[in-house]
Amino acid sequence: MNEREIIRLLWETGHFWSPLNPEGLSVSEDELDKLTLTDEVVKKAVASYQDFLAETLDGLAMREHGRVSIPDGEVGPATLALFSVPRCGCPDYQDPRKAEEAGGSGSWPQGCYDRPDIHEVQYTVDKRRMPRSESEWLIVRNMVLEAYAKVGVLLVEVELGSSANIDTEWRVLRGSTIGLAEFNNGSCRDNVFCYVDPGFWPNNDDMADLWCHELGHNMNLPHTRGGIMNPTLIGGGRFNGWTERDPSTPRLRRFFGGEPIPRNLWWWDEKPEPPSPPGPPAPSPSGIWIDGSLSVKDKDGKSLGEFIVVPKPKV
Repeated sequence: MNEREIIRLLWETGHFWSPLNPEGLSVSEDELDKLTLTDEVVKKAVASYQDFLAETLDGLAMREHGRVSIPDGEVGPATLALFSVPRCGCPDYQDPRKAEEAGGSGSWPQGCYDRPDIHEVQYTVDKRRMPRSESEWLIVRNMVLEAYAKVGVLLVEVELGSSANIDTEWRVLRGSTIGLAEFNNGSCRDNVFCYVDPGFWPNNDDMADLWCHELGHNMNLPHTRGGIMNPTLIGGGRFNGWTERDPSTPRLRRFFGGEPIPRNLWWWDEKPEPPSPPGPPAPSPSGIWIDGSLSVKDKDGKSLGEFIVVPKPKV
């Protein structure tokens, strides 16, 4: 990643207006091409990025320098590698000059559908660019649906093209971005997108982590240091859902009540039942058919038994 790309990434991820970079608010987007990595406002943006993604940068710094990371604003080998780590494209800090507020005080309300006491959120999935099989997707889906059910959210998939709250789609994203999603406005009628890049699916657990993360933005969760809402994946190939230690779990419970959703409302079998064998052919209109047994009843409808028909012997 070159200098121009780094500065653009710092801008798009909100590190020009982080608390660690108060002078960054005076920079306009038109001025980005005039800045260099040695400018103080850019160095503070780099330091902010290093600080926010410290959990990822620590591993890179240990590999490159044999120590944990230091948020010093310098772009050394570890920090340069950090800028290329796959991440969510949503900003780490929201631009305070914008009218919209990311991560508001609420989310999808109760009773949007036919369950008045449940926070039900309906979603669609466009699988035209899905890079793995349907059976693998069912595994991922069940992991994520269970994670949200445990904090009080019932995610219900509806047919593609339906009027849903969330539209999930595999879409090719730019650069190192592997996911992107919208915040909702707290109304039942709101519709938001949830994009995941088809080039990213190293394993089912990481895919579940990414989809759960992007759905988190759809629930109005901002990025956090650590946890599922960390800008980069830090689960190490193991998806654990919304744990007690995750910094976003309290907010989810505040949004949705935290009462677990019964399993029978969200579980999808990973191995669907095979289709039933075909029935007997339809009777020919030109012949006589008796298939199976005959049920004989009296005038009151009481069964007199089941009978089979056999040819009458010749005498």
